[in-house]
Amino acid sequence: MNLGSHLRATIRLAAPVMVSRLGILTIVAVDTAMTGWAGTRELAALAISAAPHTPLLLIGIGLCTGTIVRASQAEGAGRLRESGFILRAAWRQAWIAGVLLLALFHTGEWSLLALGQSPTLAIEGAEVLAMFGWGMPAVLVFAATTMFLEAIGRPVPGMVFMLVANVLNAGFNWMFIYGHLGAPEMGAEGAALATTIARWIGAAGLVAFVYATLGSSRLGARPGRLRLGARRRRRARRAGRGLLSVGIPIGVAHGFEAGAFASLTVFAGWLGGAEVAAFGIVLNLFALPFMPALGLATAANIRVGQAFGRRDGEGAREAAWAALRIILLLQSGIGLGYVVFAGFLAGLYTGEPAVLAVAVPAVRVAGLMLLPDALQVVLVGCLRGLSDVWPATGLFMAAFWGTMVPSAWWLGVHLELGAPGLVASVGIGCIFAVALLALRFRRVVARAL
Repeated sequence: MNLGSHLRATIRLAAPVMVSRLGILTIVAVDTAMTGWAGTRELAALAISAAPHTPLLLIGIGLCTGTIVRASQAEGAGRLRESGFILRAAWRQAWIAGVLLLALFHTGEWSLLALGQSPTLAIEGAEVLAMFGWGMPAVLVFAATTMFLEAIGRPVPGMVFMLVANVLNAGFNWMFIYGHLGAPEMGAEGAALATTIARWIGAAGLVAFVYATLGSSRLGARPGRLRLGARRRRRARRAGRGLLSVGIPIGVAHGFEAGAFASLTVFAGWLGGAEVAAFGIVLNLFALPFMPALGLATAANIRVGQAFGRRDGEGAREAAWAALRIILLLQSGIGLGYVVFAGFLAGLYTGEPAVLAVAVPAVRVAGLMLLPDALQVVLVGCLRGLSDVWPATGLFMAAFWGTMVPSAWWLGVHLELGAPGLVASVGIGCIFAVALLALRFRRVVARAL
């Protein structure tokens, strides 16, 4: 395949994956925007709930990401029945992780108080977090199923069900945030309830689709039988261990990265309600273009993993560079739009002058930081396709905790630059991560070749 062929293949796979990943964040962005019009206090409660919510959710999704790595490699090698056992193991692990997260989300008040938040904000944020917790099993099962379908070259169903969940979430938000159609007026807690309901509907629909459309080889069972015999259960357990060998380091990496971002939210909380509300807006705007980048990273992971499964080192390298070229063009354009239209974008979330005064300059800074953030996530996806996961975790620790968090405290708190200083620190950490991951990828792919 020449460069044009690699670009076309990547775009065909990446487009629905990007829409699906964007849908994950669109739900959160719609929650934030609709809650913002319910008042600064409600927006602050939703924003502070993200401090424990986002890291824990991303750790769970990271555990599911092993599904992509293992299933894409099995697909590239033509081992269809093995991919069925991977799917079953992914479902089991997603459900267990979701239940554990549900329990952790009900300790929100203690964790927020431990992070130095005021008692009032901690109580209100904990109520929102507990409501989100009821949807954790659903969102992880949905993620695992979507990733499996993407790995075997069927990314459209996950995209469709994610779009349906977004539409339902917006309607339920209108009901529960503002108290329409006889529903109670719940503010930020209502946004969390709406998201939870939408996640359960999306997960149930996607799992039903899998059972209705995929053959027995994809389900790891004989024709006409969905229950596994003893030998197949042993194979399923082996598949589960294989998933964990990849998913655990990815989950740890997600936890370190998301924990670093949560630390920035805690710093914003120290600076006051307007700062944390503005920073919550900026994180949403920062994360929206990150999700298409994550979708492209997933496509790179799959294409590199399939080439790796075929033992095609040159194909793996070319697939990676195709993804990097696409994200360079995409994120540069989006970043320019953020710089130019910062006031309009911030105004979509709130009309509070005090919040806008902080959010608008922070959005402009975010526009400059989108490209390095996207490049680092695509490079991570390429390395995961080669099953190189633990070293990337160490690089994340160095980049985000060694540079981003200290610089965030220095710029945002010590120098009193507020939310714009916190966002600038994100760029510092991402640039460092890009340098480290690029060097690692060059070394690993050269070894594979």
